Amino acid sequence: MTTTHALTPGQFDTAAVDVDAYLDRVGLSRRPPSAAALHELTAAHVRTFPFENLDVLLGRRPDLELSAIADKLLRRGRGGYCYEHVLLFAAVLERLGYRTWRVLSRRKPQGSGYRTHACVIVDVEGVEYLADAGFGLGMPNPMRLTEGVRVDQSGKPHRMMLHDGAWTLEQHGPQGWIPLHAFDLEPAWPSDFELANHFISSHPRSPFVGRVMVFRTEAEQVRSLLGHTFTTEYPDGHTEERTVSTAEMPELLGSLGIALDEEESAGILRALAG
Repeated sequence: MTTTHALTPGQFDTAAVDVDAYLDRVGLSRRPPSAAALHELTAAHVRTFPFENLDVLLGRRPDLELSAIADKLLRRGRGGYCYEHVLLFAAVLERLGYRTWRVLSRRKPQGSGYRTHACVIVDVEGVEYLADAGFGLGMPNPMRLTEGVRVDQSGKPHRMMLHDGAWTLEQHGPQGWIPLHAFDLEPAWPSDFELANHFISSHPRSPFVGRVMVFRTEAEQVRSLLGHTFTTEYPDGHTEERTVSTAEMPELLGSLGIALDEEESAGILRALAG
């Protein structure tokens, strides 16, 4: 299914990212657009850049200007949440020649959840894919937009389902298939990102406000820090969990690939102590 919704060039700033610096950071070289190269790029992005909400915890609204995102992820050794990942990843893909657009997805597709998750749709070799590089739990493999297609993501089966014109990403677990988020193919505009970013970084009902949220997806494991709970999940389903003290946080965050300066480390400790 090929959509006609893709935005015309220029709606999003893509010139502010240094593509060669990005490729160097993720350990890849330039390749012509292809399904295989898209899979390689998505996996490299997810396994290089952690998902994290520390700016929100520090009382900052993440800056969605591409130059600020590139500085944060490529030069300062930080991660980000879905908007930052998606805007950076989509810009790189477009600069590499992919036909790409951004969509906002509803995180509670069976209820009244807001459209606050961002993801990328990519049309390559005549096939559309969900490239969910900003999904916190880790989606290293693009999902072909085909009804019922199943793909393993970090040891967990996922599938795409189409309900009433909306695609739903589902994950299989002990309770069966659970919907993660749902979206249509209507492209999001920069103003849509601004509004969603305002809500998710400041609203009291936002899950990103008031606690640490970090995910680090690697080939052999997924490590997560939610509040004071640190969990390591392995592809065979084995899970290890422990409670982390506030004093341990800066060192643990560093081990998850997040470089904090002294001011940021102190701010995290103050926020958690308060």
